Amino acid sequence: WLGGWVLSRQGSGFLSVLHSLGKFLHLDVMTNIIYWLMGLPAGLKINENLNHCLGSMVLYGINFWNQVTTIGTQYEAVIVWSFALCGVFGASFVVALASDVLALITPHVDFVHSAFSRLWNLTLSGLSSLWKLFRGKKQNVLRNRVDSCQYDMDELVLGTILFTLLFFLSP
Repeated sequence: WLGGWVLSRQGSGFLSVLHSLGKFLHLDVMTNIIYWLMGLPAGLKINENLNHCLGSMVLYGINFWNQVTTIGTQYEAVIVWSFALCGVFGASFVVALASDVLALITPHVDFVHSAFSRLWNLTLSGLSSLWKLFRGKKQNVLRNRVDSCQYDMDELVLGTILFTLLFFLSP
């Protein structure tokens, strides 16, 4: 109850601290990390073109979400008053509401994480399939086992090229 009363009285100060913290974490820290990863992170020499392409897409997503949240700043006073009114229900209710609001304002981070996780999973499954091709094996999905298989020279050459490409593009 006391926290809700303080929040309702000091809403503008709370919002200014929240804006500066959000700008620091969202724009400054994330952008600097993406630029670091696009360069030579930890002295590793990785594919510059792929880094630039993926990093540019992530930076575009960050800038786009910054524009979306800038449009939503007109509703901040209503959100602060909602938090203040929910203070009547107890601190656990306010913490749960804060967790929900945090989940609503950070979907771009979740999207980037899921996209890169899916890309990594596809890379690993492709490398696994091509490794089985080198050993003369294939995955039998009906019986859930690995069977022997005879491949043509064209299939082996194509598999070699694809394996090399995936292997050197993976981190």
